[in-house]
Amino acid sequence: MISAQPGEVFTALLTGAPQGLEGELSFTVTLHPAGTVTIAESAAAIVETEQPDDTSAYVATRTMPEDADPTVLGSIEYEAAWEADGFVGATEEVVVTSAAAVLPSDTRPTTAEVAALLRTRTKTPAGAYGEDFTATTKPSAAHVETLITIASGLILPGLGDLSESALECTDSSGVLSGARSLVTLGAAMFVEASFWPEQQGQGEQDVSALMRDLIEGDSFDRVAKAAARCRGETGGGDEEGGGGGSADVSYAFPEDRGGMLGHGSRWRRLASIAERVGWDEADGVYTRRR
Repeated sequence: MISAQPGEVFTALLTGAPQGLEGELSFTVTLHPAGTVTIAESAAAIVETEQPDDTSAYVATRTMPEDADPTVLGSIEYEAAWEADGFVGATEEVVVTSAAAVLPSDTRPTTAEVAALLRTRTKTPAGAYGEDFTATTKPSAAHVETLITIASGLILPGLGDLSESALECTDSSGVLSGARSLVTLGAAMFVEASFWPEQQGQGEQDVSALMRDLIEGDSFDRVAKAAARCRGETGGGDEEGGGGGSADVSYAFPEDRGGMLGHGSRWRRLASIAERVGWDEADGVYTRRR
């Protein structure tokens, strides 16, 4: 996955490709479902590095257009492609993030919060399990920070304005907590998906499908409605319990429709992780224990 903000310079990597394509291999980014070209096909600024296995790795350096709209799953999606005469490389998802997507700071989880859902990923070289990601864990803390930014860019725009001036209800902190939990789950999905690249693109195992399950689930819907009510917007819907804020926010996990990520027995859903770290299940909805 490639991630960049509008106007930001980014690099794309292609591995396992035939040698000798430098100058012929082109790279392009296309917007779907519209099918329009966001970054024009070009062979410029692509560097080849030959590998010991008689293949080559290619790195393309590009700038995300200033007018590129942030990614919104289901309506604004980008795909990168590599192509040369007689060769078509694997496509890759491109996420356009917005700097505003990580604000306010209350909606951005720490790496320790993501680690709470994925304790086995905090294992140190010495074999001990920690409370947080570090420079020596796999993934590293820096890598997880990047995934948090990507998750924020995908999730927060769909919740509307979460700024202090926009949220007018007395329990706005509950709305921000709900948004933060969604981003935490999204980042955890990306972390785990990064360990199973060979399963990507296989139906529900695709990380895009996992993220859609989160965004289309009850948790996202309830947080979005609570945020709308907190802004004083009409049409936010009435949730049982009423009043806005945390009372309206429940945290659901993606339904396992088969093929989730993981070992041969599939990924076992984020739900199985949640049960071990303090969440209760009722009719398919997971709620944090108080």
